[in-house]
This record gives sequence, C-alpha cells and structure tokens, in this order.
Amino acid sequence: IECLLNLGNLAQAANCDHLEIIVKPALLNVCNIEIPATGLQAKFSLRATACFAMMRLDTANPLTYNDDVVQTQALRALIQRVSVVTDDDLTSTQSRVKLTTISGDVHETFSDMGIAIADIELQQSRLDAKYRSLAGNKIDSEFMLTRLASLETLPAILGTF
Repeated sequence: IECLLNLGNLAQAANCDHLEIIVKPALLNVCNIEIPATGLQAKFSLRATACFAMMRLDTANPLTYNDDVVQTQALRALIQRVSVVTDDDLTSTQSRVKLTTISGDVHETFSDMGIAIADIELQQSRLDAKYRSLAGNKIDSEFMLTRLASLETLPAILGTF
C-alpha cells in the first residue's frame, strides 16, 4: 500500500495494465490469499489490498473489508492484473512494486515501513487519518485526537478522557 501511495495518481485501477508486488518470501505465509472470497480473506491478501489502494478504498477502515466489495466485478478484474513475487534480499518491512500502465510505461518504487517518515507532519497526518478510519463514528475522533496530542503536557491522565 505504501509503495502505491508513493506512486500517487499513477497507481489507479484505470491506469494499471499489470502490478507486480515484490516482498520477502516469509510474508507469503501470512498474506498471500491469491483470490479472496470474503472480506476477512482480503485482509490477508497482498493482491486484494493493493487493488483496494488502487481503487482508492480506505484500507485503514475495517468496514472496507467486506464480502460485497470483494465480490465486485471491478475488484475481480483488477486482481487478475496483480502478481506477487519474492526477493530474499528484502526484509519483512520492505517491499517494491512495479507498475506497468496501460500506455506501457513502467514505474517502480520501494518502501521500508521499518523506517519512520522523515516528515513529522506527514507522519502525524497519516496517523490521524488512520485513527479516524479505525474509530469511524463510534467516538468523537477529533476530541480524542486533540486530547492525545496534548497528552505529554497534562499533569495527570486520570479524568482527561
């Protein structure tokens, strides 16, 4: 997903002729369900999560991973254009993608989730967005984010939330 984010607007479903995902072989033991039949299986499918990202679905939101989304013709067609290969030289936090567009251009990118994003504001923005997706409408996300941001300045945590 991070590699696809690095590619920006190039990594869109309508622009993808083929996507190759390159990961450490050990990851295939956990997340290599090739053709998921359910939303839960999609969570453990590199191919499906990459398709979700290219379809601009919110991969941080647990509700995205539902059976109806997995059964759509759009996802079924796109997943056929995605392959997963391995590279022993990668660590478990690293991945590469190679996107071939419908015009034949090839774009490659690398990501290492084991290294923090240098841009602290971008990192905070992404964390906040993920929190909002996970929290949904169950709690007041903005209230919680404000409280969490001020946590280190509070004299005591008890009674803060």
